Amino acid sequence: MEQKIAVYIINGSSLGGGEMDSILRASMHGGFVLPLQAISVNVRKLCDRMCVQVLEAKDLFHDTHFKNVVIKSSGFFRDLTLSPMLLALAVHKRKLPDLEIGVHCDPLSSPISSTFKIRLATFIYQIFGLIFASRVRFVSVRQLKTFSLLSKLKRHYVDPPCSMITKKYRGTVSVKSGEIANSIAFIGRLSSSAILGDAKNSKFLPELSQALSAMNLTIDIFGGGNQDSVMASLSKLDNVRLNGESLDVEGLLLRTSILVVPSNHEGYCLIAREASLLGSIVLVSPAVAPEIQALPNVVVVREMETTSWIQEIRKHLQ
Repeated sequence: MEQKIAVYIINGSSLGGGEMDSILRASMHGGFVLPLQAISVNVRKLCDRMCVQVLEAKDLFHDTHFKNVVIKSSGFFRDLTLSPMLLALAVHKRKLPDLEIGVHCDPLSSPISSTFKIRLATFIYQIFGLIFASRVRFVSVRQLKTFSLLSKLKRHYVDPPCSMITKKYRGTVSVKSGEIANSIAFIGRLSSSAILGDAKNSKFLPELSQALSAMNLTIDIFGGGNQDSVMASLSKLDNVRLNGESLDVEGLLLRTSILVVPSNHEGYCLIAREASLLGSIVLVSPAVAPEIQALPNVVVVREMETTSWIQEIRKHLQ
């Protein structure tokens, strides 16, 4: 039987855990990536570094190389936008293409109450999966309950996101050097979506940063996004360094003593796993997957109040 060629669907506009995971898997398995949006400079650089070719949707129709293809997604509700392409491929190839949906989100396991919009989106997404998907990849065991229809009615498996850091390190780095003992960072998208809203809880950062300022502590924030009002608030604070996206995640984490992850929604949280491996203290909300909460150096802050996070930061400063 002819081996199938894997095409990994990515967002493309920024470099998050899902993009990292998909590009690395494409590199390891001789696959390709197909961005849904205009590809950013950093995403392009990572693809080039990993020797992964970037496709356009038209390539799947006009290149005979892709006559036997499996499409692998790594999103949530945005996967529904694949429907026209899947149906067009079905007409072109006279059968539905193989689709493996990678569920990198867990919208019902948030520390805040789920809205009707989120519950409805979760149901619609599962219907999409039941119609189009031949297989489902979950990133956390917790998702089997959130996406119960998919886990009961579709072939599935659980496989967490991977990265160069998780491949490289098997144990923790024992001690941070004294010069970075007070280094505090946030790494992630500062974005809001129509369904999940402010998933990374970026609106919490200005309040936390002000509290850190009173302690004469600086926070480094790495990432971009569409939360212009949050970025504007952060830019006015003297103790905040806005650094934009970076490909050198390993270098950032090696210089970070405490990583804060105050997310409202997480499917897994790859950055927290990476930070744990590199010896950082990781303060997380209960939104991260149970597998992450159980890792060394990870501290779950259950109250989304600034005082709770500041107490944990004080406790772990050397």
